[in-house]
Amino acid sequence: MYLGELKLWWCSECNLPLISPHCDLCGGEGIRVQISPPGDVRIALSEDVRLLKETIRENFGDEKLISKKVILLNGVSYEDRMDEVVIDGEVVGNFRFNHSFEFLPRISGATWMNASKGIVEVDEGALEPILRGANVMARGVLSARGVRRNQEVIVKCSDRVIATGRALKNEDELESGVFVKTRHKGIFDKKRPQKDPSLKDVIRANLTRLEELEREAVEFIERVSRKHPLPVTVSYSGGKDSLVSLMLVDQALDDYSILFVNTGLEFPETVEHVHRVSELFDRPLLSASSELFWKALEKLGPPSVNRRWCCKLCKLAPLSKLIRENFSSSLTFIGQRKYESRVRYLSGRVWKNFWMGNQISASPVQNWNALEIWLYIFWKNLPYNPLYELGYERIGCWMCPASDLADFELLKRTHPELHDKWFSWLREYARRTGKPERWVTEGLWRYEGGEKKRSSGCADRILEGRIRKASKEIIIEALRPLGEVSESSSHLILRSEKSRALIFTESGRVLVHGENSSDFIELINFALRRFEECLGCSLCAPHCRRDAIKFTPELRITSDCSHCGKCLEVCPLVFYSSEESL
Repeated sequence: MYLGELKLWWCSECNLPLISPHCDLCGGEGIRVQISPPGDVRIALSEDVRLLKETIRENFGDEKLISKKVILLNGVSYEDRMDEVVIDGEVVGNFRFNHSFEFLPRISGATWMNASKGIVEVDEGALEPILRGANVMARGVLSARGVRRNQEVIVKCSDRVIATGRALKNEDELESGVFVKTRHKGIFDKKRPQKDPSLKDVIRANLTRLEELEREAVEFIERVSRKHPLPVTVSYSGGKDSLVSLMLVDQALDDYSILFVNTGLEFPETVEHVHRVSELFDRPLLSASSELFWKALEKLGPPSVNRRWCCKLCKLAPLSKLIRENFSSSLTFIGQRKYESRVRYLSGRVWKNFWMGNQISASPVQNWNALEIWLYIFWKNLPYNPLYELGYERIGCWMCPASDLADFELLKRTHPELHDKWFSWLREYARRTGKPERWVTEGLWRYEGGEKKRSSGCADRILEGRIRKASKEIIIEALRPLGEVSESSSHLILRSEKSRALIFTESGRVLVHGENSSDFIELINFALRRFEECLGCSLCAPHCRRDAIKFTPELRITSDCSHCGKCLEVCPLVFYSSEESL
């Protein structure tokens, strides 16, 4: 997916990556590296390098390819984690997780490798057909020592690499048929560069561009702060992007506070790191915590990519409350980048979050890619979260449904107790709800459901339905956001702008007249559920202009309510519920 300019060049003279066409080290111009979108290139850190080396050594017996100081990884579209590996200005292969990690070499990588296994030798007669795009046929194979079915292999002819691909047979199955499904074909003649620059060299080569990025971001922060004269905060998650945003705000402004929400799902390393960084910057750390996740699980089921109620309940709600208690409202600088997702690409650089009525958000690093972020961190010698060195690409909640299976495999290795806690719950939930084991093991829970869809309703007619049984007092208070509620001897009358409902509290029967009658019955049920099963997240409170929402600690809706319904729109229990759950 294209989310912005692919900003990666390579200086052939200095043999290092550039974030602009110009190299400050030699004064020359770089060559654009042909990477795939979105182009959020990052530097391979210690665990990335170790795992890559181990995978290549296991499959190809090579120690030579991953011998450089600077290796880049570029995340590309795949059903799980997959990165293009950039070394010496070339994409040498793809590194992906497919039940286990595997390296898929390209012609450049296979040529530069000193492979001792995973090699298929073919006769001269197979050379031209393979270069024209043909697969490797078993009858043309001269040698395939140790090759096994589904293994990634390098195809050679007269000791020269001509293709790479996946073996479809074992070494002893050479009678007939396709032996290797080729993926890349060709002959690569480029000599491998010998220079092995350090990370300091890379920073020096990109210094002018880094200074430009910093200057523009600082000016942006100053400009936005003047336009929105509110108390300034920096939302610090413990990740690399918010770390850079924090540094930039610190350079631009004298007065700001750091915000941190412990969702109850943070890595222990992250919590410790956030406190250490706040001490380093010597700024007030305003923190909040949430204990709602495990309670909400029983009501809403596991969160998924399509139903991220966890973010709303465990992060945005306590963050909104934190701002409300300390400032009323705030201008918050955030480490959001457009290269992370299409939603963030479309959000712009300054925005107001739908869920948070008391915060204006702005991102000074919106247009930066990950390589620019990392080079800035190394340039400024900023203390980044140690989890990155353990192999985590992004820092967040340890059970995030947006995680790849590769992330959960990593979690199993680094924090087995957290992995066991989450997957034990998932297995028990799967047992209770009749889901197969693969729902857990293949991560299908991450794609469950979606935000509820409203039915088309029934236009302007009387419709009979049922609602949740509740006392008259509860119904009157719970339905205030939908309209005026009046009382008669046998029933309640709810009047909204476009509909009217007669509610018989003893039986739970309801008669609705007006536009989209079935939708209105559904809304009544959602309003009742929201009131009776409120989790106390208080996300709704900032959206009430009349200050009619109170937590004592139970939810109360006073007669000051203006019936606008905005509190219902932002309630996670309503937003992520389905009719079946009512």
